[in-house]
Amino acid sequence: MGSNETAPIVKERKRGCNDLCEDYGEAVRFGVFRKKPLSADLEKLLSTPLKRCLNTFDLISYGLASMLGGSIYVLTGTVMRKRTGPAVFLAYLLAGVVAVLNAMVYSELACRIPKAGSSYSYAYILLGELLAFLTGWSILLEYILGTSTVARGWSSMLDGLTGGAISQWILKNVGRLSPPGGVLAEYPDLIGVALILIAAGITCCGVRGSARMTGVFIFINFCVLVVTSIYMFVYSNTKNLRLPVPSNVTDANPYSPDPTFIPFGLGGLMGGVAICFNAFIGFDAISTCAEETRSPSKDLPRANFAAVFFVTAITVVASLALTLYHPWYLVTSETPFLVALSDNLGGGPSTARTGMFYFVGIGCLIGLSSSLLSNLVAGPRINYAMSEDGLLPKYCSNICQPFRILHTADEEISRIDQPGYLKARWANCMPQCTVKFFNRGRPGDSVMFLVTIYLVLMCILIILIKVGAPEGLWPVWRIVAVVVFLLVLIFLILLMCAFVQHKSPYRDLFRLPLVPLFPCATMTVNMFLIAELSWITWARFAVWCGIGLIIYFTYGVCYSSAAAQEGHPWALGTPPKSTDNNSPDYVVTRSR
Repeated sequence: MGSNETAPIVKERKRGCNDLCEDYGEAVRFGVFRKKPLSADLEKLLSTPLKRCLNTFDLISYGLASMLGGSIYVLTGTVMRKRTGPAVFLAYLLAGVVAVLNAMVYSELACRIPKAGSSYSYAYILLGELLAFLTGWSILLEYILGTSTVARGWSSMLDGLTGGAISQWILKNVGRLSPPGGVLAEYPDLIGVALILIAAGITCCGVRGSARMTGVFIFINFCVLVVTSIYMFVYSNTKNLRLPVPSNVTDANPYSPDPTFIPFGLGGLMGGVAICFNAFIGFDAISTCAEETRSPSKDLPRANFAAVFFVTAITVVASLALTLYHPWYLVTSETPFLVALSDNLGGGPSTARTGMFYFVGIGCLIGLSSSLLSNLVAGPRINYAMSEDGLLPKYCSNICQPFRILHTADEEISRIDQPGYLKARWANCMPQCTVKFFNRGRPGDSVMFLVTIYLVLMCILIILIKVGAPEGLWPVWRIVAVVVFLLVLIFLILLMCAFVQHKSPYRDLFRLPLVPLFPCATMTVNMFLIAELSWITWARFAVWCGIGLIIYFTYGVCYSSAAAQEGHPWALGTPPKSTDNNSPDYVVTRSR
């Protein structure tokens, strides 16, 4: 009797396990390329549980805080000393041009899709769920690392202004975590932790209040940079633009077209542009606030262009002033402005230089504070968008009433993302190439196929240019191959131009000119900047993406709100709060 009862039980368990595997396989098959529907009804599109209270000035404040913040005080020394030499201002100028290209792409996508999540939301609607998750996961890392590094930089700057008194007190009374140069920091950063908690408390008081405080911080920081630049121009020396490369600089490029102005060659200059581009991440922070903007179609493009223009102008002027004031090879990577003002080689009386030293230090602290506030505002919006779609746990999208702000922030995670940021910008250009052609299938599918071929050929072209290419004259075969690939890429762009673009269902939106030429050019520039990153940077980023893929394939693929909306029996999530699957207004249909 016992044996007769056991057989069916074993058989039932095997059948249940097989069903579970089949359900999971179906979830992955449907989920990887699933696209989120977008309503053509503007009223439905603009509906949000968040409070729409931000105007153009508020968005510019957040953008400038993310861009200006403390980047100019830190990045300038790194780029000048290791990449560009005196041409650092040219690297900022070129990075500003690239930022304008990306800001234009962002502006139209943000107007068409005024949702929190920025690049994540655009990728989900136009490219698919898996790529959208990786894009959002990359941007989340961007803000997590930004929060931790800014807080660390703030405490280090304060410690430097006090002559190391803070670090000595912590080492004496708290203890040492690691020897100097070890894996961990030498001592616990109590000031940084306290700063993050204070900034998180400010953002919890409401997005409008933190925007006003950010605006005040940015105004002070802007004034500090202007006054410092004027001081350095007054005591400048034009000979510093063309100094001979000293013997201790061993990594200079002998094939440089201008060894005194661009000592590390054109490759070093392009690498400097890739680093300087990090100073222009603010248009992403602006787009994450789309659901809290009063008039997204007008405020978002204005804020994007204004922020990029101001940051380009001040970074070019400030870096040029530093170059003329102090020899580039004596600048340190960490605090270039402070080192230049504390060095006796700098011009001006000693008392004036001492006063400017503390003036710049205070300006840097204020700039870092504004950057920290901006990161703590933008990061949770990415969490919110991914959680609303069921790809992250639902508690990440809790709304705190009656303020109608996000309840969960992401300052708990810390410590890698330059490729993630550039990958997100590249991911924006792909949907921009197809969004004007997509109209329920063809010609959108054909254009997407052409864009995919364009990306593959562009990767091969970058390999031809970057890998194994000699510094001097190229061999004939390499030149011919590059020319052939360029002609094929131009032909693909002309093929995309042959398709008729459909008009947007919304009126008075910002429209990107010269589509698909403009987004393809932007995508190409971004890919060349990505190619300048080191392998160790990619290795760290790959680890973060691996963690994200584990989360997606163990949680997101089964709890996706889009899967529940489509009515799949294996879906464990809940449908979106307002769905209208049968509405003819949906511009992007669900994937099959």
